[in-house]
Amino acid sequence: MSSLIFAIFSLPRRTPGTEDSAALPQTLPTPAATGVSTRPSLAFLSFTDHPGELAYNFAILHDLEQLVQHPTRIPDRLGDTPNILDLFLTSNPSAYAVTLSSPLGSSDHNLISLSCPITPIPPQDPPS
Repeated sequence: MSSLIFAIFSLPRRTPGTEDSAALPQTLPTPAATGVSTRPSLAFLSFTDHPGELAYNFAILHDLEQLVQHPTRIPDRLGDTPNILDLFLTSNPSAYAVTLSSPLGSSDHNLISLSCPITPIPPQDPPS
């Protein structure tokens, strides 16, 4: 891998426009993107609003896979369902290990740990 681009973004509950989502880069050599969606409706199997559709299209366009496969929000009201609100998209899922842990204190969100081993590039001797 010659380069790694890491982008962090968030999709707020109420977005006045879609300009921010549409401004995501169109070409990434080895993309990884992470963010927290406060939209319980944001699902990568079906989208219910325009920003969700943009996020889905971005993932498809760049051949990204969602690493977090289990719900990260624990329902705290009758009728609520568990949701995956934490997004971590990458084109190289085998490079990452994902661990979900119980929430801290009274939080309704599981803890997520993502690890990716990175090996430094050894320095090269200058040409003689």
